[in-house]
Amino acid sequence: MSVKTCPIAVVAVSADLVWRLLTTPESYAAWADAELVRAEPPGAVAEGQRILFRTRGFGRWWPVTFRVGAVDAPRSLELTIDLPLGIVNQEHVTLLPLGPSQTRVAFN
Repeated sequence: MSVKTCPIAVVAVSADLVWRLLTTPESYAAWADAELVRAEPPGAVAEGQRILFRTRGFGRWWPVTFRVGAVDAPRSLELTIDLPLGIVNQEHVTLLPLGPSQTRVAFN
């Protein structure tokens, strides 16, 4: 079974800040319910990189892996996210600056 959604939000921060949050693996813990284990190779998000996280639920730790696809800085980022229980999320994040302190963020 496949489910497709396309959440869109307008956030009151610059596109530059949103891009930094998306491309700095250490920052994910601030906005995602996951703890960084390591990035292979380390550093800012880049095509071909694997980012390993873990998240807690039902009294145990669960692995989560981000596989980074195409990166079109500072506009879009493709991720394949391997979640627990065999769930795979294909994510394409697109940023559209709406002004100096407002950004449209689309996940699809």
